Amino acid sequence: HKQISGFFTSLVTAILAAGPQIVLVLFIYPNYIMPYPSAAGIYSIVNDLFAAVWLVLDVGTSFALVTFFSLHRIERPEKAVHYIQIFIFWQMITGVIQFTIVTFLGLYYFPNVVNYAYLSYHIMIHSMIQFPGFLSVMVLTLRALQRSDLEQISAVLVNFVFKIGVTY
Repeated sequence: HKQISGFFTSLVTAILAAGPQIVLVLFIYPNYIMPYPSAAGIYSIVNDLFAAVWLVLDVGTSFALVTFFSLHRIERPEKAVHYIQIFIFWQMITGVIQFTIVTFLGLYYFPNVVNYAYLSYHIMIHSMIQFPGFLSVMVLTLRALQRSDLEQISAVLVNFVFKIGVTY
């Protein structure tokens, strides 16, 4: 019943959030916040690039967190928490490394490449989103606890509230 209730709760939440989101995306953002469509296109390019980079740098630590936390949470909860700590430290370390490398590339490499020079500032600004890099700890822990109802509600909140607000 948790999965069904979580589905219907997230469905109702998404329907309620869709109204303000439609107003924001169709009327407020294009007219007042971001009137230039090229900025949305640049953001789309950079966002897709970083989605691939973040997937590679994750190297399966999110799956390991869910798998091993759920495996050890009953008999050895201290070991289960240890996997959350490993995930947080890995994401922090790779976030700092990624931010450093991407900022270096944005400052020195991309301005010299004709086809990518216009992306240099956008790439550097977007790389700041990754640090500290462990923002998905709550959603992954809820998945490991098999609380998909709360996980879906959190995902709706992250995608509708935080992602749209931070993006623009």
